[in-house]
Amino acid sequence: MNPQKDAKNRTILPEERRRIILDTLKRDGKVLSSELALELATSEDTVRRDLKELEDAGLLQRVHGGALPQTPVPHEYKERSRRDTIAKEAIGKAAATLVGPTDTVLLDGGTTILQVARALPPSFRGTVITSNLNAVLALAEHPEADVIVLGGKLHKPILGCIGSQVANEIAKVQADICFMGATSLDPTSGLASLDYEEAHIKRAMVAASSRVVAVLSSEKLGTASPFLFASMEELDYLVTGKSAPAEVVEQCRLLGVEVLQG
Repeated sequence: MNPQKDAKNRTILPEERRRIILDTLKRDGKVLSSELALELATSEDTVRRDLKELEDAGLLQRVHGGALPQTPVPHEYKERSRRDTIAKEAIGKAAATLVGPTDTVLLDGGTTILQVARALPPSFRGTVITSNLNAVLALAEHPEADVIVLGGKLHKPILGCIGSQVANEIAKVQADICFMGATSLDPTSGLASLDYEEAHIKRAMVAASSRVVAVLSSEKLGTASPFLFASMEELDYLVTGKSAPAEVVEQCRLLGVEVLQG
C-alpha cells in the first residue's frame, strides 16, 4: 500500500506524517509544502511545522516552499583529501580548462579546488590569488604562475584563511575568473555554505570576478545549507562529477549555467 494514498483516507499521527515526508524526500530529492499538504490531507501550516521539527532534528534543510536533503557534516580536512581523489582530480582538470593563459584567478579553499590549482598547465603565466594554503604549496612548484597569498584567521576545516582582512583584500581585486567550493547547490536558491564566515569570503570573491565557476563533487548538488553566497544568476559555470544528479544538472543548464562534468 502506498502510505501517501493511505494518508488521504484517514487521520495519521504526527510521527507517521513526518516519516512519510522523509520517505518522499529520500525518493524525490525534495519536498514541496503545497504538495505535501494535499498528499497528507492536512494544512500547509501543519506541514511547515513538521518541516521545522525535522530540520531541528538535523534531518533536512528547509528552503522557500519546501525542503531539501540536509548537507552532510564535512569530514576533517585530512579525511576529505583522501576521499574520491580520482573524481576530484577529473573535476579539477575540467575546471582548469576554463582558465586563460594570462588570467587573474581567485581560488577558494577546499580539497576539490586544490585540484584546480594542480591542473593549471605549465604554460599558464597569469596570477593566482588565494587563501587556500595547500593550493599555495602546489603552485609554488608551478614554473610561471605568480601567486598572491591572502592572509587572515586560519580556518582549519578548509586549511584556508578567513576574516575581514581577507574580504578587504579581495575587494581590491578585479579577477577574470574565480573557482568556488560550496557545501551545497540548490537550483532554486544558489550556492551555500555551512559556515557564516566562509560564506562572507565567498561572496567577496564572487563580487570581485568577471566569471564565477562552482567546483563541486556530485553529492553536493540538490542539497541546502544555511548561508547563501551566490545566486544562480551569478553563476557562469558548474564543474562537477559524472555521477551528478541528472535532474539538477538539467535545471542548472535551463537557468543558463554551463555545466562541465569531469
